[in-house]
Amino acid sequence: MKERFDLNDFHCADQDAENDLAYLQKTIDTFNRNYDDTVIYIYGPSGAGKTFLLNSIYKAMACGNSSNRVLLYRTPDFTDDMINALVENSSTRFRERLNRADAILIDDVDWMAGKPATQDEFERILNSFWESDSKLLIVTGSRSPDELKLTERLKNRLSWGKVIGLKKNQDRPKMPWESQLHTTVIDEDGNMLSLGESELEKYIEMNGKLMDDLPNTDK
Repeated sequence: MKERFDLNDFHCADQDAENDLAYLQKTIDTFNRNYDDTVIYIYGPSGAGKTFLLNSIYKAMACGNSSNRVLLYRTPDFTDDMINALVENSSTRFRERLNRADAILIDDVDWMAGKPATQDEFERILNSFWESDSKLLIVTGSRSPDELKLTERLKNRLSWGKVIGLKKNQDRPKMPWESQLHTTVIDEDGNMLSLGESELEKYIEMNGKLMDDLPNTDK
């Protein structure tokens, strides 16, 4: 994990953000013990710092102790791993890896819109972590839970946990590396697009979904 991700470098927009940052730090310090909340959902507009926070949390958890089993996913990567497991008949091994994790961090849950198979697998993880007091699931998105284009069950479960709403800090200095962050998207015509964070948010808003799951993944 690159050195640039550090919770101490997060620029809070207001007092609420400072309180939320203190809560996240407490959660990290409580790693693998009794959490106040086992499901945390962080949302906010592009540039609010969601991805920075998630990567900083991962760095603090995974690099602080090599025995900590922490998984960090971008939602497109999670979907790819799930589909590959189905194609290779290795779904059991894929789920065992998720079940063994002490913490799972998933970025950009908005990408699950229009992907019922991915949402079903995500709901299974949510239910599993919800029933545990020593496992942690942290998810980020651009919208509040009730505004996500997901199933009602998923929106309800995300809202039951700790919900942190971030505001964009206009005074936050732009890091040199931020302009280099791009996500590759394949549109409905098969064109490959390289989008920055703000461009990606607009793409999701306009299209509602990205690539579909394989046709047989819901059967």
